[in-house]
Amino acid sequence: MVDMDVFGILINIGTISFAVSGDIVAMEEEYDILGVFVLG
Repeated sequence: MVDMDVFGILINIGTISFAVSGDIVAMEEEYDILGVFVLG
């Protein structure tokens, strides 16, 4: 039971970090809001 909770937390952290890195790349490339939404 505890292992599944830890695994779920790690999945959420990975998903959030992937979305944030996509947002940073989109802002550095000066994408419009749609590009930021698609990459994020």
